[in-house]
Amino acid sequence: MMRYAPKYIFTLLMAFVSMFPLSAQFSMRNGGSQTGSSSSFSGGGNVMPSGPGRSSGATQVGSLPSSSANASDKEVALRIRSWAIDDVLGMKQQADLDTMSLNFQNMAVPERNDVVAASYLANIGSPFQSMIYKDRQPEESFIFMQPYDHWKTSNSEMRYINTTRPYTNGTYLTTVGNDRSQEENFKFFFTANFNKRLNIGADYEVINSRGYYTNLASRDKIAHFFTNYLGERYQAHGRYSIHRFENYENGGITNDDYITNPLEMSGGYREYESLNIPVNLSNTFNLTKYNDLFFNHKYHIGFHRKDTTGQDTLEVFVPVSSIIHTFQWDNGSKLYDSKTANLSYYDNVAHINRNYTADSVELMTLRNTVGLSLNEGFHPWMKFGLMAYAEHEYRRYGGISDRPLPPDSELDPFRQAHEHHENLLWLGGRLLSTQDSILQFNADARLCMLGERLGNFDVTGDLQSHFRLWKQLVGISAEGFVRNETPDY
Repeated sequence: MMRYAPKYIFTLLMAFVSMFPLSAQFSMRNGGSQTGSSSSFSGGGNVMPSGPGRSSGATQVGSLPSSSANASDKEVALRIRSWAIDDVLGMKQQADLDTMSLNFQNMAVPERNDVVAASYLANIGSPFQSMIYKDRQPEESFIFMQPYDHWKTSNSEMRYINTTRPYTNGTYLTTVGNDRSQEENFKFFFTANFNKRLNIGADYEVINSRGYYTNLASRDKIAHFFTNYLGERYQAHGRYSIHRFENYENGGITNDDYITNPLEMSGGYREYESLNIPVNLSNTFNLTKYNDLFFNHKYHIGFHRKDTTGQDTLEVFVPVSSIIHTFQWDNGSKLYDSKTANLSYYDNVAHINRNYTADSVELMTLRNTVGLSLNEGFHPWMKFGLMAYAEHEYRRYGGISDRPLPPDSELDPFRQAHEHHENLLWLGGRLLSTQDSILQFNADARLCMLGERLGNFDVTGDLQSHFRLWKQLVGISAEGFVRNETPDY
């Protein structure tokens, strides 16, 4: 379906509570070009982070000093540090905050975020998937969450924060014009440090769009609660996420001629507007819920030594090895509810009531990972880090049985629940180098040793190199993977 671009997009960025750093951006867009002016004001730093997940594609920076010229000498300068961690061993990865207003409005429009081709229902918050395999996110264990990957923040995409001052940020994006196809996106973000080691934060997002065709509305709600503690020996990262995606379904238009030959369908008098085209289903919706809890913590074993590289001599802690534990709990469910009596639309299957359908599926996943690491750089000759880990994964699938019932059966097919259980044991290892000035690399491999997915393996790797060629700085990067996967249940 073709997207009908709204005539104007109005973007408003707000900040709340006068004691917090304050920033605001205003911009007006007409089609794809910037037609209005933008301005900003700040109390403690002109900062506009896009939140812990999606980015607008603008320039990024990591450390944000205060820009207030009239600030008191006693006022603490605003300085925000951000990073991400991988969801297996909790290794830190660079993830700078997006602080530019350029392309800010694109955060809520997936087809404007470096997408060449995609399957999409046009309105924000609806299922979206890139047609380019390389651009897709790693597959979710809960298959029905894959179309919502763009709106969901994965564990590896989550940004953890450390800030010198509390920061609160709100954003609101809406289309101005036709109320029948209005789209709204509201975000609220807050983070604060109790001390220099402990941070907490939360963000909340609401997406509401009516759609460009009948019965195509979307209502989504997303919330994250996150925290991190960075001690000398003990470090921990945690988050709890709630996702709710509600999408109405129309089953497609009844006849393609309304699009390909509109004059013939209207008797030659007028063309059909998209909202007047008849569709197959009404009173039908999908409700997808996904909640996840993630907690990674590690304890470093090492020694103290004196650092004389600067002007002063400092005593620093050098971690030699680490004991790592990661806990993950995911629970996803999908409900398909249809009160449409359309006998020609549904297949004639014995266990499906074609006058009323209320189907549901559920997947609960529980993972525990234990790892040991020999850290990079604790000695001049230790040029790389080495890790080994074991992971136990438990999966419980639930849904309605797909076994057809006899025609004379008096049982209710919608009450025949079915469960499937899996227990998997994975062994893996990782080799990485992040401190070398010329070559940095990261290679990870894991193999399923027990369970229904015995023999599955996953090998991933990436490398970066920077060197000078004829007095010019040259950078090279590469990444790749090899996987052997059993299709999901």
